[in-house]
Amino acid sequence: MTHGIHQAIFVLSYNFLPQIGDDEICGCPLTKDVFNEAGDLCKTAKKHCNDHFRWERMRRAEIDADKVRQVFRCKAILKKKEMS
Repeated sequence: MTHGIHQAIFVLSYNFLPQIGDDEICGCPLTKDVFNEAGDLCKTAKKHCNDHFRWERMRRAEIDADKVRQVFRCKAILKKKEMS
């Protein structure tokens, strides 16, 4: 796949907004400071939690960006092996 195709797939997956149920909680991992997770989750109703608005979308984007980086690393390693 080319970079453009990866980008198109990711953009489409982030534009979908599912309906939020009345009984859903936020569930965002809480942090002690900026980088360390506290091991607890936000228990506020998702509809009323303004602190973690769309945190799931950002987490998926981070995971997808890591996947793309790994693919590029693998391609670079394969290219180096072919050259040697």
